[in-house]
Amino acid sequence: MRYGDTKINIIDTPATAISEAEVERALKIVDGVMLLVDASEGPLPQTRYVLMKALEARLPPSSSSIRSTARMRAFRKY
Repeated sequence: MRYGDTKINIIDTPATAISEAEVERALKIVDGVMLLVDASEGPLPQTRYVLMKALEARLPPSSSSIRSTARMRAFRKY
């Protein structure tokens, strides 16, 4: 997606222990990270690992959460 003259690529890292190498490779090609946490589920087991690796790579983190009410509206059928 584009924001002005900036191209933004979104990489969704899997939340499984098997994908640790995949997370490390992804962090090598990005300029920053945004951590999204579902408020109804909270941080998953790999959240701490991904955040730790991002901080080790000196990537500026930004965090956000998705409220459970917003999530429920997204799945409501009309």
